[in-house]
Amino acid sequence: MLTIADLIAESGLPATTPVKSLKGLTWHVTHPLEQAGITTLADLAAKPEDELLDLPGFGPGRRDKLRAALAD
Repeated sequence: MLTIADLIAESGLPATTPVKSLKGLTWHVTHPLEQAGITTLADLAAKPEDELLDLPGFGPGRRDKLRAALAD
């Protein structure tokens, strides 16, 4: 399975792309990331998935939605 960092690399999107601009993501997915200072794809790629899952309000379901948005 590809990591979130791999999906970001494969997406071809600029590292400066705001996470909240990804299609299909709701506030419920992006807000916990923003609260942790993760606002761009570069910020997101720098965090291991296990650390993302430790963020308050960001669990496996929201991770899966993020992965799906990156795969589109």
